[in-house]
Amino acid sequence: MTQEQLCEGICEQESLSRIELGKRNPHRKVLYQLLKKLDINREQYYGFIVADDFALYEKIREYRRCGPRGEKEKEARLFKEIKQELDTSVTVNRQFVEMEQIYLENTLQGEEKVNALKKILHYTMPGIEGKDMLYRIPFRAEYSLMNKMAITYYRQNKWKEALLIYEKILSEYEYSRVDMKYHAVPGLTFYLNYGAFLEDNNELVKSLEISDKGLKFAISICRADIIGNILANRSCIYEKTNEESLEEKCLRYSYVFITMYRRNKIKEKVANRYLEKYHCRLG
Repeated sequence: MTQEQLCEGICEQESLSRIELGKRNPHRKVLYQLLKKLDINREQYYGFIVADDFALYEKIREYRRCGPRGEKEKEARLFKEIKQELDTSVTVNRQFVEMEQIYLENTLQGEEKVNALKKILHYTMPGIEGKDMLYRIPFRAEYSLMNKMAITYYRQNKWKEALLIYEKILSEYEYSRVDMKYHAVPGLTFYLNYGAFLEDNNELVKSLEISDKGLKFAISICRADIIGNILANRSCIYEKTNEESLEEKCLRYSYVFITMYRRNKIKEKVANRYLEKYHCRLG
């Protein structure tokens, strides 16, 4: 398809050229029309927010990179800007803002935090009598809320409750006919956290199985940024099974990937663990 054919009836060819060169942000409706012409249907899907300004989506992408990089000041500044620019009369936008406020303020703990997250989840996934909390594949924000609930349970040593959330999510993903590549963002943290929690609970065989799935998934969608974290978790499995050669290899490769993607918080932990275990400094 030529550029002229793609933009016909949608926008000027000059406008399309500027969008392609990154000199102009497309209107959301224009973007969806262009994607539809390319046989990519995104109209029935939302991520974390709904907005006409494409630059706002980019700002949220940058905001969500700050946590893994440990960029707390930048994270707080970007969230303040996002909150001011978002139309919170839109349900999914209000859901995103309230979810992130709980995360950034970090004042709620335990059941109080779980209940607050569950209340926000019900904005788009209302509780239905006789059904589990999760009764369909979650969208990104819904998955993020459930993930935060599982982490909260984990920190209370409520393993059963935490693992049950991930088991239900996995069940929905496997039941769906939609390829996992369309759930890339939730899928990466899902495999990472689920595998880590299983390892902490000494369910090593199942943890290794989830780790395998996570690595294959990350490779299939060309997302090497999470591989380092999965390998770090995997080294803990091999430590418990006394497979020292595999443990050392996972730690070393983990450090390479984590350094490459500037995941500074975990980089130091991996380096210190390697030094303590093998009396050799990485890097």
